[in-house]
Amino acid sequence: MTTTSWGSAQAEMIAATSHAPETIADVVAQLEAVQGVLDRLPDLYRENPVSDFNVLYTDITRRILERHDDGAFRDPQFLNVLDVEFGKRYLDALHRWGSAGLVAPASWVVLFERYNDQRLRSLPCAVAGVNAHINYDLAFALVATWEQGRPRQLRQPAAP
Repeated sequence: MTTTSWGSAQAEMIAATSHAPETIADVVAQLEAVQGVLDRLPDLYRENPVSDFNVLYTDITRRILERHDDGAFRDPQFLNVLDVEFGKRYLDALHRWGSAGLVAPASWVVLFERYNDQRLRSLPCAVAGVNAHINYDLAFALVATWEQGRPRQLRQPAAP
């Protein structure tokens, strides 16, 4: 299947995913904007696999933000970079799926192609999104976080 459109919400989805977040709060705000777009799809698509994952991911990211803001993490700067890099992978996949000439990662296409399939149930769809995000995106997010300098001191040679 080569459908690459969010139907009537394609322009809104592209707009909601067109900028990169810089903080965990930005990731939450973008996930909420994406959910708003998903919620405005025609009734036929209201309960869709992408929405099922997005609801779960938004809830998890909100909880991370709350703990981050409460000072619950030993290295909040590292966590902020990691969460942003992780979120950017999903948001970029959404953006690519709805943009002409761009290709979404195959791990996400499996879910995106079925956004209007009402035969699917919420839990397996949320799990499919988690699988794509953890098994594909997490490794890239960790590398991007590392490359941004955390923990930079481990890459420097020890003094003689």
